[in-house]
Amino acid sequence: MRVHVILLFCAYVSGQEPGPPPPLPAANEALVEQYKLALEAVFGVGIRLQAFLEGEERENFLVSPISATVILGQLILGAEGEFRKQLVELLALPKGHLYENENYYEKKKNVTFQLPYSTLHLQLASLVKKLEAANDTKKHFTLKQKSALFIDHSVKLNKTFKMNLQNFYNTKIKMFDFQNKQTEALSWINTWVSNNTRGLITSILPEPPSPTTLSIFANYIYFKADWELPFSHELNRDGLFSVTTTETIPVTYMLNFLEQIPYFESPEFRLISIPYVDQELGMYLILPNNDNPHKYDIKTFAQNLKSRQILDSLNQTRRKDVVVKIPKMSLRYSFSLLNQLKKYRAFKKTNIKINSTNVVDKLDDRVDAFNNFTKVDEKDVFLTGAALGAGLRVDDMIQQVAITVNEKGTEAAAVTAATIDYMGGSKNFVVDRPFIFFIRHEASGATLFWGTVSKPK
Repeated sequence: MRVHVILLFCAYVSGQEPGPPPPLPAANEALVEQYKLALEAVFGVGIRLQAFLEGEERENFLVSPISATVILGQLILGAEGEFRKQLVELLALPKGHLYENENYYEKKKNVTFQLPYSTLHLQLASLVKKLEAANDTKKHFTLKQKSALFIDHSVKLNKTFKMNLQNFYNTKIKMFDFQNKQTEALSWINTWVSNNTRGLITSILPEPPSPTTLSIFANYIYFKADWELPFSHELNRDGLFSVTTTETIPVTYMLNFLEQIPYFESPEFRLISIPYVDQELGMYLILPNNDNPHKYDIKTFAQNLKSRQILDSLNQTRRKDVVVKIPKMSLRYSFSLLNQLKKYRAFKKTNIKINSTNVVDKLDDRVDAFNNFTKVDEKDVFLTGAALGAGLRVDDMIQQVAITVNEKGTEAAAVTAATIDYMGGSKNFVVDRPFIFFIRHEASGATLFWGTVSKPK
């Protein structure tokens, strides 16, 4: 028996007419406290997945930590025993705040029952709804998330598992005959994906699912936002992006003079945030300094960049006028989360000691220990609490990303040679070599997307 777990999400960035920038928003302390466990889980997944995939020879790395956390949260509902505990540890949740089972009161049925880590599910589900509710009424900012379970008609789900999927994650459950009607299932699932991601991801299944498939978990996040201070296609120019000291690739650069945006510089790197409309969200760019030995090896740079450094730099940003030059990007990325989960299970068996007590520093210690760990646990992964009669085996967990960054959401037909390379009193931020970016919700600090880019095409 097998379970396919598929994570779907895409991002699309465009621009609108400029206006005076409002004061930069500060984190809402009450909101952060309200979603503390969920936010720590999302942050932990984003940091760890970067390390888990270090061994893969890829030019770019893209992930949605919040989408991955939603899927892992759903797996926790169907997992039992040691595997459930490993999922919780993967999410970097502090043990002192959670118990393996907690009492949960179901209002609709007026019943109380034991639920694994109900605090996590309540906060994570509420956080996602909060982000969706922040959608701008003028359509300048859209964030949508949906989950689905496509399941073979022969499977009898555990009633509690089914109820919790629907209550917490609003999961759509649709029955299929995977044994005899794989082509029909392929068409329906890929159409569901394409429709919900506005065609940015046209398919997730390259071929009909195996006749032995029993269920497919799917989650997508669709994000579209307009820049607070838009770029103009009239300022675009063709140029070269330095992949290494000897290799360059042609790109189209976008230029803009951005007033009073968050800016930070240190001996190792510089950071800016390009705000979206109403500054509900921001795209953060981290660029290694010119004298950094890993300025072209962005994977090693990211590996050495501690999460504490990132958090401290965000707290130390100041508003500056910045001339920004960044490449237009259209990127796609897909990877198996299950392989990394199996590596994590094998890693746990080595009993590597972690000395730090602070949550953030402990994350860094574990990432450092994991970076050179390549062994894979070959044992099957089962969701023993998900179905009646037999445990469902997790066959794969796939996350696919599509992200487009441009001026207004459409390709420009004409490019002029206008320049704004320097304006008096401003900082210059020229992204012409490998860089890190992440998109986060400012009020809560939730990380929606994280990536390292070596080739922005």
